[in-house]
Amino acid sequence: QWSDDIHQDVLQCVEVVRRAGLEMLVLNQTRPDIGLPVVKVIVPGLRHFWSRFGAGRLYEVPVKLGWLSAPLAEAQMNPMPMVF
Repeated sequence: QWSDDIHQDVLQCVEVVRRAGLEMLVLNQTRPDIGLPVVKVIVPGLRHFWSRFGAGRLYEVPVKLGWLSAPLAEAQMNPMPMVF
């Protein structure tokens, strides 16, 4: 549940990331003349949303979540790209 307080929202995200054993770097980029809260967030160790066939997300996460007992080989993965 998000609030109207960006600071509280960022702290909530930091806690979620901390529980996963990761670090979260946050930079406040809010411009005072506009007043729209903006932050840039970097979490070292997370992977990009788009699929890739390198070490990381596609191989490790399904096993860690218990969805698979062992990582799939690249040839076993869906070759169709996700289209929006």
